[in-house]
Amino acid sequence: MSSFDYEITVVIPYLTRRAHLDQAVAAWRGQKYSGPYELVVADGSGSLEGLPGARILPCPRPRWNISHARNYAARRTCGDLLIFAPADVLPAPELLSWLAEQRDKAVFWTVAGVAEQAPRDVSIDGLIAVKRWANTRIRGFQEKMMEAPHGWGYDNRDYLIRVRTMVNSGGETGGEIPTTLAAALAHDDAARVEPYELKDSAATYAAHEAWAAAYSAEYGWKWKGNSGQNWGA
Repeated sequence: MSSFDYEITVVIPYLTRRAHLDQAVAAWRGQKYSGPYELVVADGSGSLEGLPGARILPCPRPRWNISHARNYAARRTCGDLLIFAPADVLPAPELLSWLAEQRDKAVFWTVAGVAEQAPRDVSIDGLIAVKRWANTRIRGFQEKMMEAPHGWGYDNRDYLIRVRTMVNSGGETGGEIPTTLAAALAHDDAARVEPYELKDSAATYAAHEAWAAAYSAEYGWKWKGNSGQNWGA
């Protein structure tokens, strides 16, 4: 048994698409897992209410930032296994049980094929399970990557590169979540870019690619952490 109140914490950042969030929360609350877990929604909308079975964590910020929301929630929760889940990803009822069984075999888990960039809905790439100590060691998701004017960044790729590098250097490894254990709710590009300043999807993706390329050229995906934040370690 974990020394924490909960063995598992599920963090869902939320800004728009309430219908998707309701379906996701219902799926997370419908897990067959019998151990203690908490479901936390990091709310950037400022008006979210009425989510039975989930704790709403207001995440105020002048500009919405999904990486900030993840970090904000991670530092205010207690599960020793963290699951970062997009609001438009539905877990199969067996997902938490599967992860609990796998917890001694790896340090972090992504959906199978992420490393190979296999074709899938991009939302699935945002489903990441990681042991809390590893998330703390790398100081979470890089918030600066999501502060570009278009609102995008290779936040998941950057996170996985850093956690994989750290874990491998210690002789440990990551694992893969079977694709049968998660599915993405369908939405079009217009819905995906709606929260951001650029509403044209082609322009948004072009800005996203240009910014990420410039960042990669300057930093090489190496980064020292969110400054000024207390991660408790």
